[in-house]
Amino acid sequence: MIGKVKVNKSFGAMCQYVLQEKTPDKGAEVLAAYGVRTDSAAHMAADFDMVRAMRPALGKAVLHVALAFPVEEKEKVTNEVMGRIAQDYLKGLKIDPENT
Repeated sequence: MIGKVKVNKSFGAMCQYVLQEKTPDKGAEVLAAYGVRTDSAAHMAADFDMVRAMRPALGKAVLHVALAFPVEEKEKVTNEVMGRIAQDYLKGLKIDPENT
């Protein structure tokens, strides 16, 4: 597994990228989300911004991690497994995925 990390100040652009709204043919899919709407990038960004407003001193608040798995593991790595791996990855970064 390879992790690619991006840190940013703006939720809007990152949410558009995550949901692939500009390129829907890529088939992006949100596998797990807590406390944010996932029906559109605008809603998702608004929810993140609302939470961020509670911590105005926070600098770069946007963390996007893309986890890539080898093609030969495609059959083993189901959406459920990917969701669990992502949550474990966040916990390894000392980020509580259910209370962030």
